[in-house]
Amino acid sequence: MSQFESLGECTSYLHGDATIKAALPRKAPYCQYCIYISYQQSYDRHSCRITGEWILNYKKERGEQCPFRWEDGNG
Repeated sequence: MSQFESLGECTSYLHGDATIKAALPRKAPYCQYCIYISYQQSYDRHSCRITGEWILNYKKERGEQCPFRWEDGNG
């Protein structure tokens, strides 16, 4: 018997949420400084490790699918 046991037919899933945090500098709040940015050498591009989105201008923008809710500076 293999180390992985078959689950057979899957009729339902458990769903969960995770809380993750990141900090970006106020003067330059771009993906370049995010711990979740990843460089894909084979494509010569950067992507978000959370959303999988390609970030074409990672030094000057945040991804459109960025899941973080950022403070507005007033608290």
